[in-house]
Amino acid sequence: MEGLSLTTLGLVTLSVLLSLSSAAGATGQSDPCRSYKTLQHDKRVYTYVLSETEQAECDHYLPDGNDWYRLDGTGTGDLYSHCPQISACGTLFPIWMNGSIPTPSEGIVSRTAFQRGIIGCFETQLQVRVKNCGNFRVYFLNKLSGCPGKYCFDYAEKCPPGQTSPTGYQPCTLSIPQMSASVKAEVRPWVKSHKLTDVSGRKLYFNCTRLHDTATTYLYDVDWYIDNRLRKSHRNIPSSQYYLKTALIQEASWRLPMTLKCSFKAKTTPTGTPSKTFTSADFFAGIKINNPVNTIPEGSSVSVTFTSTIPVPCVNDVPVDCIINFETTISSTNVTCTSVSGPTSVNVPGVCGFSFDGRRWNSPQSMRIMAITNGQNWNPTAPAILRLESSDYNRILPLWSHYRLPDIQTHVTDRNRNVVSKQCTAHTDVHINTFDRRSYDTSAVGVYTLYRHLQKPLSVMTKTERCYYGTCSCAIAIHAGKDMFMVYACANQWIVKRDGCNPNSYLEVSLLNSGRTYQVVMPTGTKVEFSYTSLNRFNIQIFASPADMGNTEGLCGNFNGRWQDDTALATRFLHSNVGGSAAFIQAAPGVADPPAYLCLCARNNRIPGTAAFVNNVTCDWRESFHCSNIQWTAKPCVSRHRRDLHLMEEHEPTDDVVVDVPPVKRVARSTWTTASARAKCLEIFRQFRSFNNCVELPDVTIDLVLDDCAADVVLTGTTDWVPIALELIKGQCINVLDVDTEVWEKKQPGTTMSVGDAILQEAKCPNECSGNGYCVKGVCTCNSGFVEDDCAVNLNVPPRVTRLSRDGLCDVANSTCLATYVYGDNFYNSTGLKCRITEILVSEKTVQVNARAVDVAAEFENFKQVKCAFPVATNMVGTLFTLGLHGYHVSVTNNGRSYSSNFTFVAHDSRCHQCNVPAETCTLKTGTCYIDGACYTAGMEKQGDPKKHCKPDVNTFTWTQETELISGIRLSGGLSPLEGRVEILHDNQWGTICDDTWDDNAARVVCRMLGYDDSPGKSTPIKAFGGGSGPIWIDDPSCNGTESNIAICPRYYGVIYWGSHNCLHDEDAGVRCSPRAGGTNIIG
Repeated sequence: MEGLSLTTLGLVTLSVLLSLSSAAGATGQSDPCRSYKTLQHDKRVYTYVLSETEQAECDHYLPDGNDWYRLDGTGTGDLYSHCPQISACGTLFPIWMNGSIPTPSEGIVSRTAFQRGIIGCFETQLQVRVKNCGNFRVYFLNKLSGCPGKYCFDYAEKCPPGQTSPTGYQPCTLSIPQMSASVKAEVRPWVKSHKLTDVSGRKLYFNCTRLHDTATTYLYDVDWYIDNRLRKSHRNIPSSQYYLKTALIQEASWRLPMTLKCSFKAKTTPTGTPSKTFTSADFFAGIKINNPVNTIPEGSSVSVTFTSTIPVPCVNDVPVDCIINFETTISSTNVTCTSVSGPTSVNVPGVCGFSFDGRRWNSPQSMRIMAITNGQNWNPTAPAILRLESSDYNRILPLWSHYRLPDIQTHVTDRNRNVVSKQCTAHTDVHINTFDRRSYDTSAVGVYTLYRHLQKPLSVMTKTERCYYGTCSCAIAIHAGKDMFMVYACANQWIVKRDGCNPNSYLEVSLLNSGRTYQVVMPTGTKVEFSYTSLNRFNIQIFASPADMGNTEGLCGNFNGRWQDDTALATRFLHSNVGGSAAFIQAAPGVADPPAYLCLCARNNRIPGTAAFVNNVTCDWRESFHCSNIQWTAKPCVSRHRRDLHLMEEHEPTDDVVVDVPPVKRVARSTWTTASARAKCLEIFRQFRSFNNCVELPDVTIDLVLDDCAADVVLTGTTDWVPIALELIKGQCINVLDVDTEVWEKKQPGTTMSVGDAILQEAKCPNECSGNGYCVKGVCTCNSGFVEDDCAVNLNVPPRVTRLSRDGLCDVANSTCLATYVYGDNFYNSTGLKCRITEILVSEKTVQVNARAVDVAAEFENFKQVKCAFPVATNMVGTLFTLGLHGYHVSVTNNGRSYSSNFTFVAHDSRCHQCNVPAETCTLKTGTCYIDGACYTAGMEKQGDPKKHCKPDVNTFTWTQETELISGIRLSGGLSPLEGRVEILHDNQWGTICDDTWDDNAARVVCRMLGYDDSPGKSTPIKAFGGGSGPIWIDDPSCNGTESNIAICPRYYGVIYWGSHNCLHDEDAGVRCSPRAGGTNIIG
């Protein structure tokens, strides 16, 4: 350095080193951002340091004096804001600004500057002004008054294209991250492992996964979209925190299903140029149905498969189920009938729908949809929609609550055309017509299988007994798994029974005409109709469904279109008497219950084109529903526990079947020929409009019925059975009307009604009004004095009672016995139907009758059965020490004027009573007591009093007190020790014995106790020795003379309490004893 070196400068006093000018300089009125001077930046930046050979520059020589300046170049140029080192910026003592750069909105501001000196950074202070012009700053600088000194700047060039930095200026790096071509974005769901108590853990999460991106230094921007709407954004997330901070977390507003999408882009700095945006494919969040559209024929099924794309947040710390239940609602346009007894047209397995296992969320899970038989032949393809909606899980799994899956469409093709006219009948004595139209007669007696399904636990059984000229069906039992419905009329019994009754019952049971006719629809759509005829026997018709094709056996044959097969099958089953009543009512063979329930949604109003869905779902295993044009009365399935009954209902029939009874030989009793009898049947048939209309239907066949009718006429020589045969034809006719929709579309010539309506109006009248009226538009108009749907009840005669429940003997051990069923006929369901109750008291030999009879309202059960309730209170009082069982005389009236004959009802306890109801007598069983209206067996003690027991050998009607022996005995008032008044010591007190029932046997016991001779003849007359004092301890002794102690003698009236008597001391008993030869007298 020439003239001035660093060493020399160190010796110069700083106080005189510089003299700075404070001239303000001319500012002018122009904007300094537009009017300024430039300074070269090459030697003014703090990074430029003087070398030892360079000469220091000085701003005493600013080129333009006091003015506004900015640094030249394309980069940034601001006064350095940190203390620079000595010799920086091309001078020895650089000047720096102590303050921040103002914002553009602040305008011109003043800042303090300092000159770096040898001692420190704040040697000399001066003022500068600065204005932020946006992309650059300008400074008002004053000339320095002395040297060396210089304004020091910070300068940085802008980053070139393709590079960046946090400030946009050097130092720079590459600005756009270099991403591999294989990088992809993908939505991935996940759930946290959580405990049962961790409610917050039951959420669903999604990651925007960066496939094939291995970068670790980039920053990322992530966007989340739900159903094409931006829902969440994350910015400048470091790679190390990417998955922690960019996960999409379940929110309360979310509802399944959803479509999600995510995107990300990478940056090297927060403001750097990002990479291209990587966007994922749409992600469906929910359950996918693999086959939502299916086509199946009636009676068939299809498996529908479900897979979830998202996990269920199941609990991990306890082994509990993680199940999402979907309930079903069903719609079908394949509906026209408005009066139905069954459900709609499709059903599915599960407990009221479908249970989805959340632990197997990503594995296919299936349910089966079955196309039920609609019972009609019409549309070639009937569309049905199955809708599944999850239950309410708002408390534990809100995302899965009320999640409705997409509709599942099932197109059902019709199969009923092939079975519309197929039926099996068993009627009169007994004629069997199989599904495939083979006809034969049977005279076998026993329990037989009419119909059994080969694949399902369904069967129809009948019981036959001798009647009239051969055998007749007297009972029928229909089984569907454990569900059984039976009507039993054998041996003058009438039992209507339903077993296996529960909310998921499988049989649809309904009735007509006060229970004279029943219809039972099986789950497959197979329909059984049976009626109790005027000849007190059953007509049975079984109408096949598509599910029966090739799947039946029994007396009805194998429904396969080949009648030849039925011959061997009928022979096998005619020799297969399955036994007595126990076999008759047991569950159908095969599985006890179907492997899974089928659930369906029933609609009350089935009108074409409607889509009225209901929320309540019925679980069942029906495969069909049945539309009927007759308004049947449903018979609901009601469970009753035997202990809850107020009456002894007859649950089981009396088994009167003898297995392997030889067939009854049928012998014709007339001169009718088959041809003449057939012609007579047809002649009678044609007298009825119902027959003439029905035979016009193409699917109604009468040949087999005519053959059976003729056989009955030939056998009996009468036409009594002809009306029964006519009812079979009408039943077939009504079934065809239920199934064949075409007849409802055709108009009856000359009328506005359909052909179906015209035929139905004639066929609906039951039993042709029993000959006691006439049919008008499907309703019987009865003659005077006759009532009921079929005019079968004659009000001019009283009801006919045949028996009471359990033949009138009710066991109080199993029932409250507050009512009884009354069986018979000619009962009419009206307010005039009453029971006359007369209370009676039944003992061993007599019946006490209360003359005041009471009429109470009867409860109509069916045409063969009414229920009579008994008054709870009673005015009858039994006689002391007798049996005295309560009972009633029961009769029935339709009008309060004429009454049936009386039948006796007795309430007994089978544990100790034996009763003969017809004789109206009851006796006590050996070894029992009847005390205070209750039965006890020998040795039982009285509750709360262990010293009292039932001792039938002592007394059967009172408690026997446990004997306490006397502790002393003596004779008083006599002239010698051998005679006197008997006094005994009990409870430390002397007392006497009353002479009621006193005799030689009692005296012998006393003499024996005193050590005297105990031969007979020892008692004394009353008052022989005068009255004593103290208690009278014993009354009415009934000794046999052999007792060892007077205290153990029975009491004549059974009263054995010490001190219990009805005597005075002038009745005290005495004895005269004789000395015993060689003995020693004992004086008590």
